[in-house]
Amino acid sequence: KNISIEYLDLNDVKNITVFINTLINRHKDIPYLINNAGVNINQYINKIRYRELIQSFNINSFSPLLIMQELIQQMKKNNFGRIINLTSGAPLNCFKGFGCYSASKSALNALTVTAAHEYSKYNIKINLMSPGPVKTEMAPDAPMDPSVCFPTMDYLLNLDDNGPTGKFFWLG
Repeated sequence: KNISIEYLDLNDVKNITVFINTLINRHKDIPYLINNAGVNINQYINKIRYRELIQSFNINSFSPLLIMQELIQQMKKNNFGRIINLTSGAPLNCFKGFGCYSASKSALNALTVTAAHEYSKYNIKINLMSPGPVKTEMAPDAPMDPSVCFPTMDYLLNLDDNGPTGKFFWLG
């Protein structure tokens, strides 16, 4: 399989459509998408600044939506696509100081499930995956290596026509 890892400033939502269209022109067919970016601005509710809230929503919710909007049109024509949006248990737990993160991931969850319902008849499977406490730049003290996510991602990328869509997957 051809795999392309691309970098884009997801806080700059105005350039996302141009960037994705450039990728579509370069690769012609993009049947798989993993929206993996995330940002956590750790602030108590009374300290959240508007620009921090916007940044959280831009990166955690709006950008994945804009990328999906562009790629879903091509997936629809091909009657095939697999999308994984990385999410978190944070919207369920709502830990102190995680208001921006929890709210923006909650929005991503709702957008993902809605898109899954809207495009299910086109064999486009759109699911959520929570990696759990894996070690990343955002969570350097987390106990698990990111490789623990590979089996779940592999499963979701290789779903057959009857596989689930609009679901939330934890590891395993």
